[in-house]
Amino acid sequence: MNILQVYAEGFKSTVHTLRMVTLVYLITLLTGLSLVIPFRSALQEASGMSMNVAGLLKDFDYTTFREVMHFHGDGIRAFMGAGFWVALFFVLIGIFLNGGIVGQVMQEKRNYTLTGFLADGGRWFWRFFRVSLYNLIIQVLVIAIVYVPMVLILAGKFKGGASEPQLFHTLLIFLVIHLIIAVYFMIIADYTRISIVGTGTKKVFKQFWRSLKFVSCRFFGTYGLYLILLVVPAITVYIYFKISGAMHVDAALLILLMLLVQQVFIWLRSGYRVWIFASQATYYRTHA
Repeated sequence: MNILQVYAEGFKSTVHTLRMVTLVYLITLLTGLSLVIPFRSALQEASGMSMNVAGLLKDFDYTTFREVMHFHGDGIRAFMGAGFWVALFFVLIGIFLNGGIVGQVMQEKRNYTLTGFLADGGRWFWRFFRVSLYNLIIQVLVIAIVYVPMVLILAGKFKGGASEPQLFHTLLIFLVIHLIIAVYFMIIADYTRISIVGTGTKKVFKQFWRSLKFVSCRFFGTYGLYLILLVVPAITVYIYFKISGAMHVDAALLILLMLLVQQVFIWLRSGYRVWIFASQATYYRTHA
């Protein structure tokens, strides 16, 4: 089965699991609301319910921002200080959702249920957490390996009187190199999750190493499939920003319409997440 057939099979699997896509969307939405609503309330309370805050969010005004932070900054800083824990919470929810998605798409009978999804999310959570931790460590190392030489090269060119286009082209080359390598290890992490569910192993690091060899031996297949899977999401993001830029959310009807567009976009992102894992699971089953 070539990557185009795998791509189509992953799409069919996603269409047959729209209930799971909606479940992922709802969990993501409720998680976001549980954090956004308290922040909005804290922002309004700290600013004295000032209407300037709404204007600040719509069109940044440094004078307004400075006044709000000067008179009401303590409450805002206290909430923003929890940003690390908020981000960590989102990461943990994402790991749980990945466990549910992969656990369900790896079923041969494709019998998707709510209880099965939640059970898989809990069953694979700690193993997937270790995969994410390994991937994070590797990504940090990749950043160091790529950008330390880049800084040295740029510093040398800057002292040598290089032009701005030359500096930009050097920066662009290193950014592309970083992107290629980062995506490569993201793919390895995905197949590690899939193979952990497929084998049921608890030896995460050993499975990570096996997935590295699996992806490397089938580089064009695994990498090419992943790039193809990013095409539709990229087009969706482009369309979303075009629609957002064309709308001027002044009237109540347009605000509701924009809210609807945003929710459709989030739902589609959940579907693309399932589509990627479903396609990779199909590739793994047919090539492992």
